[in-house]
Amino acid sequence: MADMRRYLVGCEMSGIVRDALAEADPDAEVWSCDVLPTERPARCVIRPVSGRWEVTERLGCTPLGNTFHYQGDVRDLFDPEHPANQARFADLQCNYIAPEEDLWTLGVMHPPCFTAGTPVITARGVLPIEQVGIGDQVLTHKGRWRIVTGRMSREARVITDGQVTATPDHPFWVRRKLPAMYGPSRAKGGGRQLPFGLALADWVPASETAGSYLGIPAKAAPLAVPPLAGIVKTTAFWYMVGRWLGDGWTRIEDTSGHNHFDTIICCARGESGDLAAWLAETGLKWRRSEERTVTRFTLSDTHLCRWLEECFGRYAHGKTLPGWIFGAPEGVRQSLLNGYLDADGSRQATASPSLISNVPTVSRGLAVGIRVLATTLGYTTTLTRNRRAGQSVIEGRTVTQRDSWTVVIRKDDGRFTRFDGTHRWVKQRRSWQDAGVQVVYDIIVDEDHSFTAHGFAVHNCDHLSQAGAVWWKHKDATRGGDGRMQQGAAFFMEMVKAPARYVAVENPVGVMGLVRTQPHVAYREPDQIVEPWMFGDPLAKQTCWWLKGLPLLVPVNPVKPTGRVATGGGSWRTDQRSGRGANNGHEDSEGRKNRKIVRSRTSAAMARAMASQWTAFIKAQEAAA
Repeated sequence: MADMRRYLVGCEMSGIVRDALAEADPDAEVWSCDVLPTERPARCVIRPVSGRWEVTERLGCTPLGNTFHYQGDVRDLFDPEHPANQARFADLQCNYIAPEEDLWTLGVMHPPCFTAGTPVITARGVLPIEQVGIGDQVLTHKGRWRIVTGRMSREARVITDGQVTATPDHPFWVRRKLPAMYGPSRAKGGGRQLPFGLALADWVPASETAGSYLGIPAKAAPLAVPPLAGIVKTTAFWYMVGRWLGDGWTRIEDTSGHNHFDTIICCARGESGDLAAWLAETGLKWRRSEERTVTRFTLSDTHLCRWLEECFGRYAHGKTLPGWIFGAPEGVRQSLLNGYLDADGSRQATASPSLISNVPTVSRGLAVGIRVLATTLGYTTTLTRNRRAGQSVIEGRTVTQRDSWTVVIRKDDGRFTRFDGTHRWVKQRRSWQDAGVQVVYDIIVDEDHSFTAHGFAVHNCDHLSQAGAVWWKHKDATRGGDGRMQQGAAFFMEMVKAPARYVAVENPVGVMGLVRTQPHVAYREPDQIVEPWMFGDPLAKQTCWWLKGLPLLVPVNPVKPTGRVATGGGSWRTDQRSGRGANNGHEDSEGRKNRKIVRSRTSAAMARAMASQWTAFIKAQEAAA
């Protein structure tokens, strides 16, 4: 099939546009691409795993056999020699593309910084930044939970202090140290130096934070705790959860066709009496067994086992803390932390009296979560990374080792940190070093435009949208900003120049079309601005299209808009003032907390119009050639 049409939908997690194209042109090969898994099933998925490209067959999961998804950077699919494309040609037996051909027939692009693995505090846990998706709630520098409205990834030069790796210009929430001040003299020789003070907080590029004080959120708004059937969450229960986090696991076994759900907690024999007393207070049923080196407690409760995995993760390297724990009552937070420290913490006899515990873990997300949890309880913390060799021999067995992280928790004595009621300010003592070019990730957050990465409050990206206009001066290099606007524009232009015969690039109203007011960044005025109500969805949301070789979209079954799909902060208040507050059934169809998930999806009616009109045009052009 030398004439097979190949369609690529870039930066789309939902799969709505991809599936519309597949339905309109069943003979075409249709791809979606995003750094996260697709919401809708595809015939096959290609994703990078440990330096290679894994192809996952999902035949039978979808009625559309010509749909595919690449979980990675869309620009990978611009290069015919990239391993992702080679896997596409070889493993999927997709039609090979000769060098003189266009790599793609049609490219529909939706353009979107920390390196992969950077832990971000979200409502569903402390997650690697590449796993944070549109609709997730993240903890902002104001201690509030706000929804992610966009994401991006790209290659960029980065710096590292040995723990955090970020682009040099990524802003951190920082307070500078004020000049030393001295009190009145009490003895010959001069006055006594007063405790140091800090300037007002401001956003400072990572490369300029050395010697300054970074903000760790010390407060979080409360979130609902997932229900747990049949169990009363007492102080003893939360202590038990902390013990499980430190030295426990879950086990699901299939015996004679029946699943057994076990929650297992281990401890040293000398601690078994205390742990047994705590477990007895929970009211749960458990059994005890003596192993070769430890005492094991097993709780056989299906609901508990599932609840722990859903909220706190699985396996030692996959454990985390859910977002709701940071805003839970103080007694809950303290009980859980006490259990965790009793399970995994240690303290040397010669240690400083202010030291509470040293806690190691192989889970970076859990380490960051414990640090922030301790900060909310008034403690001072430090976090260090312990690099290990890839393999080791333990009792004659060769085992694979992971790097570990150690959280040091101390009582605050006011000498080295500052607390202002909302943040614990800790000094950036490590120097930043160049770390070469890596793939970096960033997100856009509603209203507060910030999130918590590696435990620190940092700014988000919102470089091109009108919703982030208030921040443009901080991102525009020509106005003394950090240059993120120019970086976003460069990414946009890469989408415009995608190796496709026909290209459509979508973006909200913003700088890329403001030729008169932002000529140093803007591309050109959009070819067309459309809204969902023009195609039968009774919603208002302006979407700009820049087209190459394609005709303008023709409205189909236009209706009167009765609601809006907004993308900027304050849209709820705007709706109320404009009298449209009663017409947000679409936005709130999945609950208020999921409004931004609904808003971010492409209108299904608009997607069908795009697919039917543009595929018909492409077929007509081919027939006339």
